Amino acid sequence: MNNAQSPNIPLTVLATNGNGKRPHMAIGLYDQPDYNLIDFPGTGNEYWMVILDRSNLKVVENFSFIDGSTIPPKMNSYLDNSEYLYVLTTANQLSASVPTGSFYKWLISEGAGLGLRRVERAISALNCSGYLFFSYTLIGIFGSGDSGSLEYANLVDPTLFSPVELMPTTIDGKTIYSPVVLK
Repeated sequence: MNNAQSPNIPLTVLATNGNGKRPHMAIGLYDQPDYNLIDFPGTGNEYWMVILDRSNLKVVENFSFIDGSTIPPKMNSYLDNSEYLYVLTTANQLSASVPTGSFYKWLISEGAGLGLRRVERAISALNCSGYLFFSYTLIGIFGSGDSGSLEYANLVDPTLFSPVELMPTTIDGKTIYSPVVLK
């Protein structure tokens, strides 16, 4: 029986910040056979959610949404299911669209913290509720709270680069993936 652990798999997320470009997300490396460039389904000034099956890294949901005050209905069946990993990022998001309401509460419960607070502080301090763009990414496992979630935020540069790896773990013969910081 081979107990050798598989290598981590790169997960790359590029959130855009007011530059009119589309965000990008990829699993793996471009020249590898399992490379998966995930298409952004939206047009801009919105959030982008990709939900992955942790056992095989297949995309089970890929959608964008504008309303940052409520949890999108497409997320409901995954919220407490740790068999799925989420990648939330932004596409040219304006400061007037900073999360609020139940969506904000969900972000906090899933580990949003300093990055989101920095975005909120800048918008509040500069009184720029409509013209400041921000980039934000939160990656984690549904229902795991803030354990293991990774957060990135940016207000200055036009693109936010979030290099993450997906670490395989085998439990009872089943391999599942968890997000970890690139080392």
